[in-house]
Amino acid sequence: MKKSLSTREVQILLNKVGESGEETVESCNRFLQALILRQPEKLQELIYKLIEARQKEAEASSPNMQEVFRSWWTRHIQWPTHRNRPEDCVLGLNLWLYGTCIRLATKLLADKRLVDVPHKPNEIGPKIGDNHEMDFVGQTEESYKAINALGQHLKAGGWILSLPEETITFDVARDKGESRSDFVTRYLELSDQQLQILLGEIELIIGGVEPGIQVTDDLSNPEDFLVRRMFGEKINGLALDIGTDPSHREQIELTTKSAAIHFGLLKRKDLWESIKERFQNFLVNNLGSS
Repeated sequence: MKKSLSTREVQILLNKVGESGEETVESCNRFLQALILRQPEKLQELIYKLIEARQKEAEASSPNMQEVFRSWWTRHIQWPTHRNRPEDCVLGLNLWLYGTCIRLATKLLADKRLVDVPHKPNEIGPKIGDNHEMDFVGQTEESYKAINALGQHLKAGGWILSLPEETITFDVARDKGESRSDFVTRYLELSDQQLQILLGEIELIIGGVEPGIQVTDDLSNPEDFLVRRMFGEKINGLALDIGTDPSHREQIELTTKSAAIHFGLLKRKDLWESIKERFQNFLVNNLGSS
């Protein structure tokens, strides 16, 4: 029988990251590179506005980083959405991409040698509509330079994730007059704290990413196909990149669905969600026909 971990906090963190390692990080990096190569302007727009939101977070009239991300997502992402998704899935929480973009924006704000976003207080409130869309970057000379610098930084490999070295070493000596049981307790507490720090760092990098993507030999880069579908490319067009065989359409469908689940954009329905959706559809159909 396996011994339980020292604390509930460590167990929670371990459950979040599981056994995911370098393969997961490589998949995340392929996804980020696909974003940089396929949608550079839209990505620069997002990171720029996130930096700007962090700068203005003390201003009550300014949108926060979550609102900025949600507005950008609603404006640009065409799949998956509430209306356009697989029948056996619901939308996921999308925690990984949101958190990864937030951390990049925070890092760039802290080092103005990389990207210097001008900080200008709002004269009027942000323009956010009912569908959470907002008017994004108003081009000024300063903002134009900052956006270009941001693009150059990303293209030069400025957004590559890596896991920390999973090593914990520290010396703990028993104090004079300290009981042996107190010494053991103190050692275990310090060890637990170090484990929480390490697992917390890993969670920041790959938390919210499920292990594994269903792929075929024809699809060597499923992350790229996912990004292309997210921004509106159609299944038929993506399938033609592989070949003219009709089966390629199904391969694209299955692979992009698997990749979306992998990155937390989709989640498979559980039994309760399926029953709830069927009941709602039943009510809509019957009320509509009465």
